[in-house]
Amino acid sequence: LSENLRELISDQTGVSDIREIVALVIGPNAVAVSASVCFDESLDSRGVAQVVRDVKLRVQDEFPEVRRIALEPV
Repeated sequence: LSENLRELISDQTGVSDIREIVALVIGPNAVAVSASVCFDESLDSRGVAQVVRDVKLRVQDEFPEVRRIALEPV
């Protein structure tokens, strides 16, 4: 799951790198994800917020078992 998530998040416009990704099983068919993400330096805070929203929607669409996702900018 972690490698699939890494690929999906890396492919998002505005994401330049992923330093770390952790997937934690929090219950039956429920996963929490935390990722340390480098965003494109040209993005302002609104741009970063939009990328975060887009990533969350894509992840939850592709992996419905992901109930929580936290992206930490690095």
